[in-house]
Amino acid sequence: MRMTRFEKWFVNRRKEAERNIGRVCECLQKVDARNIHDVLEIGCGIGAVSAHLANNYEMNVQATDFDPEQIEAARKTYPESDRLHFAVADATDLAFDDASFDLVLSQDIFHHIPNWVVPLLSVVG
Repeated sequence: MRMTRFEKWFVNRRKEAERNIGRVCECLQKVDARNIHDVLEIGCGIGAVSAHLANNYEMNVQATDFDPEQIEAARKTYPESDRLHFAVADATDLAFDDASFDLVLSQDIFHHIPNWVVPLLSVVG
């Protein structure tokens, strides 16, 4: 389910990005982040969290979002690099092999996925 213009305005604010980055950094403090190299962010929006992980933790981040406009904004705001890649993708039909990532994260997206079923393997935080 695509976001409305208002929702995009709300979630793409700098304050919201800082909150989400803070949440992720808080969780990373509870684990040995040195062992996290490859990351998938599902529902990356304009890419603030993904860019932060790539730039500050030197992680290789594949960031996805269902909305092409969000990915376009992400690429404009945070240019892609060897460590940061953005792609339009459906969270219910991802093209990655099992066990491709050390960390998979998403925030505030489940209400946008109709009929979602997620097996929880482990939760940090």
